[in-house]
Amino acid sequence: MVKNIVIVIVIISALLGIYFGSYLPIVKARRYINFLQTVGSAPRSLNDLKIELDKVIKFYSPIGQEEVIRYIGNDILNVVASGNQSEIVDRELAQYIEPHLFKNDVRHLIIAGELHRALWMKYGKEEDYKKSEEIYLWALEMAPKFPLILNNLFDLYGRKGDKEKTKQIGEIILKYWPEDEKIDNSLK
Repeated sequence: MVKNIVIVIVIISALLGIYFGSYLPIVKARRYINFLQTVGSAPRSLNDLKIELDKVIKFYSPIGQEEVIRYIGNDILNVVASGNQSEIVDRELAQYIEPHLFKNDVRHLIIAGELHRALWMKYGKEEDYKKSEEIYLWALEMAPKFPLILNNLFDLYGRKGDKEKTKQIGEIILKYWPEDEKIDNSLK
């Protein structure tokens, strides 16, 4: 009797593991791939795009949410940075993805920082610069030796023309990577 109960519990646990650990993540991944195929094949309105994104983002899966959000964040970053759409569309896309980015994930923070840096470079609004700097500094607190954060801050300050902050970040980079000729040459 006890043996049969144990067997049933093991079978149920295995089935739940397969469902939550394999099936739901595969469905979520397929939704993302379907989103990419759907968006790539026909122009849509911004609202249609958000509806399609919601189908991916709001689908529950205990595994894969962080990755899907990162992929979508990068997709939106690429559209904002290189697209010819209006400022309104760029800002709507940024406002859509930002609440979904994980605030405790350095890679997500980098995407948010890059997104605001792209908006600042494209439209020149000081609040985008400040938001980008704030996000990068927050990420830097979490990962003080993360090269991408340091290089993005160095680039941000350099593009702004802030020589003092550019020098400070450049010196930090050279402290960890003294062979970085690009940074060394930029500081000279």
